[in-house]
Amino acid sequence: MDERQRPSRRLLVTCLLVAGLGTLAVLLVHGGSQVGRELTLPVWALTVAMACGEASVIHLPQRRHSLAVSFTPVALVAGLAFASGPWFVPAAAAGVAAVLAFKRQSPTKKLFNIANAALDVAVAQAVFHLLDGAPDAATWRTSLALYAAVLVGAAVSLGALTAVMALATRSLSLAAARRVIVTGLVLDGATGCVGLLVVVLTTTAPVGLAPLSVLLVLLLGGSLALNRLDMRERRLQSLYRFTSAVGDIRDTDELAWTILREARDILHCDVAELRLPMPNDLPALALRVGTDGTSTVLDPVTEGDAPAEPDAMSVALLSGGKELGTLSVAARWRFLHSFSAQDLMLLRGLADHAAAALHGTLLLDQVRREAAEREHQALHDSVTQLPNRRALGETAQRWALEHDEGFAVLSLDLLGFGGINDALGQDTGDLLLHEVGRRLLWNSAAGHVARLGNDEFAVLVPDVATLREATLAARGVLRPLAEPFALHGLTLEVRVNAGLALGTAGSGDPQALLQKADIALAVAKRDDVELHLYDLADDARGARRLQLVSDLRLAVAAATLEVFYQPKLDPRTGRVTGAEALARWQHPAEGFVPPDEFIPLAEHAGLIRALTSSVLRTALNACAGWRADGHDLTIAVNLSPRMLVDEHLPEQIEAALFEAGLPPEVLVLEITESAVMSDVQIARRVLETLRLMGVSLSLDDYGTGHSSLSYLATLPVNEIKLDKSFTLGLPYEPAALAIVRSTIALGHELGLTVVAEGVEEDGARALLADWECDVVQGYYYSRPLPASGFLAWLDAHADAVAAISR
Repeated sequence: MDERQRPSRRLLVTCLLVAGLGTLAVLLVHGGSQVGRELTLPVWALTVAMACGEASVIHLPQRRHSLAVSFTPVALVAGLAFASGPWFVPAAAAGVAAVLAFKRQSPTKKLFNIANAALDVAVAQAVFHLLDGAPDAATWRTSLALYAAVLVGAAVSLGALTAVMALATRSLSLAAARRVIVTGLVLDGATGCVGLLVVVLTTTAPVGLAPLSVLLVLLLGGSLALNRLDMRERRLQSLYRFTSAVGDIRDTDELAWTILREARDILHCDVAELRLPMPNDLPALALRVGTDGTSTVLDPVTEGDAPAEPDAMSVALLSGGKELGTLSVAARWRFLHSFSAQDLMLLRGLADHAAAALHGTLLLDQVRREAAEREHQALHDSVTQLPNRRALGETAQRWALEHDEGFAVLSLDLLGFGGINDALGQDTGDLLLHEVGRRLLWNSAAGHVARLGNDEFAVLVPDVATLREATLAARGVLRPLAEPFALHGLTLEVRVNAGLALGTAGSGDPQALLQKADIALAVAKRDDVELHLYDLADDARGARRLQLVSDLRLAVAAATLEVFYQPKLDPRTGRVTGAEALARWQHPAEGFVPPDEFIPLAEHAGLIRALTSSVLRTALNACAGWRADGHDLTIAVNLSPRMLVDEHLPEQIEAALFEAGLPPEVLVLEITESAVMSDVQIARRVLETLRLMGVSLSLDDYGTGHSSLSYLATLPVNEIKLDKSFTLGLPYEPAALAIVRSTIALGHELGLTVVAEGVEEDGARALLADWECDVVQGYYYSRPLPASGFLAWLDAHADAVAAISR
């Protein structure tokens, strides 16, 4: 059933019930025959009196409702006193119906109002005859009976009204219903007193009716005049408010909704609609707002041109003689009459101001669209609509400035594209380029894919901090290109050469990184390999690499490399449980050299053992100082793959712990899965020895390497450290949610401590806490800090946790 039809059907059912109650009341009183005094007023006079009373209604607006002062009780009291008979109810109902016939209300609403008026009159007549069977208007008994009849009839009528309101709105509270009934009784009681005065004067001093009539006419006329003046002032204020509301808005959508809300409230209606055809074949804008707070975007094709309401107005939005659209209002508030000519003039005034404002925003929209189109053309390839080299460079520049994670650039070339273009035509070649771009986007975050020209593409791979991460991501990007392409009934297989260059946030020049990726691509073409990782030896800057190796050797010997510390915490309590030691190199000439650059250099130059030993001793000494200050922390140090195949490593670890005066369980050594795989037998012996010593072992970057259950079950590790590529997806990516939660559960089932790195927001921390992850670390808590900064952070955090616990 249509939602709009449900209230109407409820009203219809209620009308039938009301009419039945009225008939029952009449039958109870009359019993099918005439009861009471003989008719002293003709039927037509009673009908006219009720019609005048129904027409003489003064509405005092109160926000969306009004206090309706009706003179119907005056006619009702006079009718009960002088015309109470078997035709009393039909005559009164006819008077009400005559007035409602000229009001633009729905048939169902008119039927209810007539039936409710009949119920009011029938109940009043029944009460009057029950209280005063032989009425005499000159007695107090008759006067009280008349007054009681009016109040009881009004109470029953108002009760029926609130019942219908509750059925129609489903939201009428008991307090609101009580307010409607009490207010109606007070107003009907006041006008009923006027009716009693008329009856008394008629029976005792008819000469007094003349001045009373003049007084009532003057009061009614004055009230109506004041009401009209008030409405006129309200219209002027509304127009001023409307102009102010729409004058400063520069967004078309925001302006459209504001116009609708203001028009709805100013014209006191339930519905306002705006239909605005848009230029340049853009979809038309069709909006509707209602008083229930709903804002609806309509379908301008399938829905009508104006609100489908019996009481509605619609005007054109004209600007410079051109029609911009239409503004419509409908469903006048129930206490008001139908829309008048003055309301139509007000709507046209609103439409004129709305059209002027909309004309300005539409011009601004057009300017914005044209500027955006020019910008798009300048930054995008015309064939594939992918970003071009300039756009990719700007994206890389923004990424380097706005993010703390590293990134890589993958440059690739389609082998044999020229032959495909020549043999199958340019259309097929363009279609192939489109398909290649689409497949690249499958595995490229944020759509950072560009066409550099002809058959060359480039991909910005974000959130990769190491060469291994970058390589895995790059191979994931290239994997869809290995599948055959079905074009125009043909199946084509395309091979690619690709070059990969790794950058870091906040360092280097993104444009230079693009050049490095191009250099790596040239090497891949030369060697005919799918993927080549950029190396300093690939170009003339190999001398810089040699200089860096020489400088790194001096720095390791002089112990000038710094060790930074990143805290590790319990996500449930916020308590700091340990820290991870991270090497940092501030080159005297180059500035900050990222670990992903100097660690491979140290491994290649044979400096990694000395570097690890230096970091280990520095970190252990720092940890000893923290523990002396009352901070019971562990310290984690990363081991390179080459260290794990050194069978003297346990002895070196034992000596370093002894020098720092720390027990073995304070130290956590982080190893990678690939490090174990380099020489499984030796690595296992070394790890078993360290485990027997009491040193904790952590499987770092878990989930990015081999990550099989067999390795996890057999390796002598105490904890697993979830790679940040998974935790960075929390709490938004469903796959990350499933992987992280199941990994935590698996780790606990195996009796392992689970650490999650890369926690950067509270949502991820909260989820990890709920899933009982043991330890977390990441930028949400702190970046890696130098020793002095870490100690200060540690003290401040301890104070904060203590304050919260109090």
